[in-house]
Amino acid sequence: MSSDKASAPSKFRLNPFSLPSDTGCRFALLIVTVFGSSLFMYNGLALHKLSVRAYQQCLALEPSAAEVSGSTAGLLKLKDPSVLIAKSRAFASCVRGVQRSSAIWMLAGLAVLLLVTLSIVWFIPTVKTRRGRLVPLSLEDAPEVAASLESMSREAGLTRPPRFLWSPLNTASTGLAFGRPGNPCIALTGGLVTQFYTDPMAFRAVLLHELAHIRNGDLNKTYFAVATWYAFLAVALAPFLVAMSWDFLSAQIWRVLVLGLLVYLSRTAVLRVRETYADVRASVWDTPAGALRRVIAALPEPRENIWQKWLRVHPTAPERSNALDNTENLFEVSFWETLFAGVAAGIAFPNFMLLMQAVVPGAIQTAVLASLVFAALLSGIVGTRIWRASLAALVAIGPASRVTQLGFALASGLLLGLKFSLSAAFSSGLLMGAKNPTILWDFLLAIVLLAGCMLFVRWEIVSASTWLTASVSARSPRAAYVAAQIVSTAFLALVFGSLFVVWQVGQTYLSGGLPGFASLIAMGFLVSLNQPTFSLVLMALWAFPLAAGFRRGPPDPRPSSWLFLEPSPVATAVPANLVSANRAPLQLSSALRLGLLGGVVFCILHILIRFAGHYASPPSGASNESKLFFLYYSQILLAVLIQIVVAGVAAARISNLPLLHGLLAAFSGACIMTAAFLVTNLLLGGTIGLTFASDVFQTIVNAGAICFLPVGLLISVFRTRTDRLRQRDGHHGVSVVV
Repeated sequence: MSSDKASAPSKFRLNPFSLPSDTGCRFALLIVTVFGSSLFMYNGLALHKLSVRAYQQCLALEPSAAEVSGSTAGLLKLKDPSVLIAKSRAFASCVRGVQRSSAIWMLAGLAVLLLVTLSIVWFIPTVKTRRGRLVPLSLEDAPEVAASLESMSREAGLTRPPRFLWSPLNTASTGLAFGRPGNPCIALTGGLVTQFYTDPMAFRAVLLHELAHIRNGDLNKTYFAVATWYAFLAVALAPFLVAMSWDFLSAQIWRVLVLGLLVYLSRTAVLRVRETYADVRASVWDTPAGALRRVIAALPEPRENIWQKWLRVHPTAPERSNALDNTENLFEVSFWETLFAGVAAGIAFPNFMLLMQAVVPGAIQTAVLASLVFAALLSGIVGTRIWRASLAALVAIGPASRVTQLGFALASGLLLGLKFSLSAAFSSGLLMGAKNPTILWDFLLAIVLLAGCMLFVRWEIVSASTWLTASVSARSPRAAYVAAQIVSTAFLALVFGSLFVVWQVGQTYLSGGLPGFASLIAMGFLVSLNQPTFSLVLMALWAFPLAAGFRRGPPDPRPSSWLFLEPSPVATAVPANLVSANRAPLQLSSALRLGLLGGVVFCILHILIRFAGHYASPPSGASNESKLFFLYYSQILLAVLIQIVVAGVAAARISNLPLLHGLLAAFSGACIMTAAFLVTNLLLGGTIGLTFASDVFQTIVNAGAICFLPVGLLISVFRTRTDRLRQRDGHHGVSVVV
């Protein structure tokens, strides 16, 4: 920060450090972007140099479609099925060998990239020290300055003061925080040290800003971001451009340029946002008579076009001054940032899958691991921003997040990122010939992905709203925030993993013209209904937000220390709408009663149907199996229909969190329905095994929740629009509708 030769804010400022900052979100986004882009290039190099010919040799071993699913006559000619099995095994073994070779290239490339990045991070302080001709600032050089620096370090809350260096012959008035991990330094110019005597308040403002960088923990992120960009250029982008053939580059140069631009924009975003957070942190320590606002206002205003605006690494002076007086902009979650996060994850996901397929056995295990990794990253990046925006909306200084807009941005970004990935380049026919694009199937999965992203966004909003209002008088909301990201990670991993596996099955069956695809998908859906992981995730979706009701206490007009930057008495009361949101009652007993009613209705109908069927047509012969199959799924269907009705009624009658109360009603009813199902089966001569009981319970619970979700979403959308109309008519108040 520099200084050349306003007053305190007029209202309370929401604390941007109460939740993880946007600096961390953008840094994580940079890592995902660099990771995916580097894997794109290293995998491209591996395929170009090693794997294309090897893949072509593997294709010669692949069983033909006629051998696998040809006509009956073709199947009859296949006298020995061991031939087909041997061909399939040889093809799979060949592909695994090629994937292992590509994985070695990718892992080696990532290792070199990391090594170069760490080397640059290590040598940056040395370069800055030598170029700036910096020497340690000793007590003998300027005793008053040294004493002031030590005092400000204690004021900044640093357990150990940084190492102070200076350049006595540099007449500029600037300071700079830098250093290696665990060894921060602050460089002062001779002009800045002189300013200590001529304008001590400006000197203090500059130093507080640099100390804020250390207190915020952004030094390591900053120089790692800078080093990552240079390492990416040197050991990923440059070798790729040099080694790849012109035929490939001429067709895919647009992908390469876009990836490079995304990495640069990610790096620039980290450098830009950290300055604003350092200003805000320093403003907390600055006195009302301090010079921080004066110093920032005196910064030169660059003349720039729209491209320079996107590429600059510092915010403008007006932007920084505005953030000091109003932290609202630090809590925004924008359409474009969410889209960018989706693009970065979409680029990295398939490339990471290619890497994992070579080192992790089993397609399911690979999909689960990759889905967990990227679900956690997206939850951390997008989920954090939604929580921050929800906090601003609750205290009425920021707009409410729009579910449709953010869900569409995330899904669109993921799909765009997949188009930028290397697998998309190859599937276009560049290396192995064009394939059936299965457009309709891909479109249906895209719709499911959009629905999953919208549900994720809506769930994050309602979880943030309920838990932030419940934590208004607590020490910190971070424990609830972390728990929410764990639940949303599990949900997104379930969505991504299921969609990826289903997409792969669709590509194999539809592109190869294999029969029985619809039956396979239906059977896979039925099998997924009795998976315990599926049940736990669905239950957590409604249980976690509703659990906030048990933490709410009597309304407390005094805010917790985490809510605002200014301590009392500057911000003496929680905003009225936040208090009213905390008072909004949860109607758990109403939802449970409706679920109980639905369970009783099912018990009556189920007992009548089972006993009537049992005595009207006793079991006989082979037809008994088909009868039991039909009876089993018909009763599951009955349970699902009743769950939809009672959950819909709960969502329509309960104003606060209607969707979640509906899911609670469906779950409570499903528990009673399962008990009725098992007891009736026992009374009619059946048995109740643990596996059977678990399958029945999970199938009823999961099927009811899944089938109710679209109905509940429609009800919640209708209620949201109704509430907005009421607010326009003059009825004010805060309620979270989801």
